[in-house]
Amino acid sequence: MDRTNWMFGIFKINILFLASNYKGMAIPILWTLLPKKGCSNTAERIELLQKFQKIFPEQAIQRLLMDREFKGKRWLKFLVHRNWPFCIRVPCNTLVPNKHQNRLLPVTRIFLLTTGETMAIRQPIKVWGQMVYLAASKKGNDPMVIICNTESWRAIEDYLQRLQIETMFQAMKGRGFNLEETHLKDRDKISKLLCALALAFC
Repeated sequence: MDRTNWMFGIFKINILFLASNYKGMAIPILWTLLPKKGCSNTAERIELLQKFQKIFPEQAIQRLLMDREFKGKRWLKFLVHRNWPFCIRVPCNTLVPNKHQNRLLPVTRIFLLTTGETMAIRQPIKVWGQMVYLAASKKGNDPMVIICNTESWRAIEDYLQRLQIETMFQAMKGRGFNLEETHLKDRDKISKLLCALALAFC
């Protein structure tokens, strides 16, 4: 799940996508054209997932992959309570309890990693009010920290598959499909255009 946007003049096109990774590429499955600029909210994300469930009632999601935009107590509670498997990258300043449970620390303090190292914590830790598992990998100055609700030892590997949706956005916007050059402003027409693009990806 991810969101992308572009501008046509003063007209803001802002789309929340649910895509499926298949053989090294992301294929758009469902989307919502947001009537606003900026991040999606919990209600919009829930609506998109519920739409998926309604259309594909017997299709299981192996793992929802989301970046740092997809944060918040209500959103995480929904995922945990509905048992949606997920990997979410969290901001480095996300607070978690220390091992003594008597103070909160930035999540990066949990991991003492050198460059190139990866670590998974097998005991759940409370983040945004929910018990989740943590994993981290360090390539630059700050580690990439992932929260998940299952199989923390493979969370980093799974999360990196999220980059496929970034490649999909690049293809849509500037590598062949050139959506940024569209003159469409009507959201229904843009959605129909996205349907045609989704078929092209297949």
